[in-house]
Amino acid sequence: MQFQESVRIEGPTLITALQKVDLKVTAGVVTHLAIEFPAGCAGLAHLRILRGGYQVWPVDIGEWFTSDDHVIEIDTHYPMLDHPLQFRIEGYNEDETNYHVLTVRLELTEALDPTLSLIETLEARLPLTTSELIGVLPGIHEQTEALFTLIDKGIIPILHSIDETGKESLEEKYASKPLSEIATI
Repeated sequence: MQFQESVRIEGPTLITALQKVDLKVTAGVVTHLAIEFPAGCAGLAHLRILRGGYQVWPVDIGEWFTSDDHVIEIDTHYPMLDHPLQFRIEGYNEDETNYHVLTVRLELTEALDPTLSLIETLEARLPLTTSELIGVLPGIHEQTEALFTLIDKGIIPILHSIDETGKESLEEKYASKPLSEIATI
């Protein structure tokens, strides 16, 4: 997903009277950051990005991005999995006469919602219905059946026998056997 926000920084704006704008995002991981400094900034417009009151970019605390007719691009891996799900963009401008509009773009890989089932997650992310998905991935049905068979025929009987015969004797019986052999018991 892509998110974008621009901040208009009047000239002159002191570092003690920052222009601020919030960039709201969804939960996920920021994978790419782009900051556009249009022509004419001449290194006089400055920008930084914070989250929850802490500076995130530039990474060095107290530093500011500045440029002219250039897009600063950064590949990153910044998790955004809890609140606040927003960044604060702050800027100031040393230009005596001109305002400057700086644009921040983020690419974010959306996080999975743990409350959704696998089918709901796939349906939300893919342009296919469940039956179409199974048609595209014919092996998924057989693999799912095999997993449930392993659980039903292999693991559940072992758990029942643990209740009946006691933990110590089963540890001796199954400790040295591979899972594939245990599943056939």
